Amino acid sequence: MPVTVSVNGTWVGQWDENTGWIPLDSVVQGKNELMVELPSAAKGQVTIDVLAKRTGGDVSLLRMNFQAKAAGKYAYTFVAR
Repeated sequence: MPVTVSVNGTWVGQWDENTGWIPLDSVVQGKNELMVELPSAAKGQVTIDVLAKRTGGDVSLLRMNFQAKAAGKYAYTFVAR
């Protein structure tokens, strides 16, 4: 099932399998909106992690698990400094 992701209204990508790091160039300092669209109900594990690269390691900003979620659009907010 392809999952579509956008940040602050800018399309980031669409994936139907595991992928590595995807730069989120449309992230701004302050409040950001991440939109995830599921075209059908999630039958397996669908997890999205939003991480920030910082000196000394990565910082988790947001972690979402869509397992058993219904089809639809899901909006989340996170703050970047």
